[in-house]
Amino acid sequence: MESPRAVVTGSSSGIGAAISAALTRRGFGVERISRTSGVDVTDVKEVKGRYERMGDPTPEILVAAAGIQMPCSFPNVPYDEFRRVMDVNVAGTFIVAQEHARRLIAANRPGKIMLFGSPSGRRPSLENLSYGVSKAAVLAMGLGLARGLESHGIKVYIMCPSHVDTPMLRGRGFDLNIVPLMKDSEFAEEAVQLLILDNTLDGQPLYFSRMVTAKQQ
Repeated sequence: MESPRAVVTGSSSGIGAAISAALTRRGFGVERISRTSGVDVTDVKEVKGRYERMGDPTPEILVAAAGIQMPCSFPNVPYDEFRRVMDVNVAGTFIVAQEHARRLIAANRPGKIMLFGSPSGRRPSLENLSYGVSKAAVLAMGLGLARGLESHGIKVYIMCPSHVDTPMLRGRGFDLNIVPLMKDSEFAEEAVQLLILDNTLDGQPLYFSRMVTAKQQ
């Protein structure tokens, strides 16, 4: 019997690395995609080529965790920085999700796709507007994919973690004595449970935080 398989983008650090490790501990063969592995998620040809090298069957799970922040207060944020954040966080997620779903549908195989939004997508700040806008777009993308792919047996999960202890968040200078961060390994365990257990939590934003409770509208 073949081991289950998964594709994880952004697998070289942070949440992507933690989820890769958690899946590996559970016996998954993990196909890692990151810039350090030589694949840019914003490059359609590179992503397609990486999937072709995986061979058949396409892994049943995709975790699209690649993402960046380039905090700079509006209106001073350079357009090039805004565009880079949108390219990686939105276009990169779209490109990988499209390639993965296309192959699952062609093979008539069910699967699970996990995307990453953020509470920042609900309330973007001027100080980190590029990131907030990108995550709002990913949330909208996830809702649309969930509805459209359900008939193909593909579930879409939209994770919205806040204050997870990752190199990207630490780089923003949070005072860890004031802001209690969720460990990336702790969050990864929650994410993997959604991927391996039967549940009906797909198709909606799922908020995770040790200190922030999403304010319902």
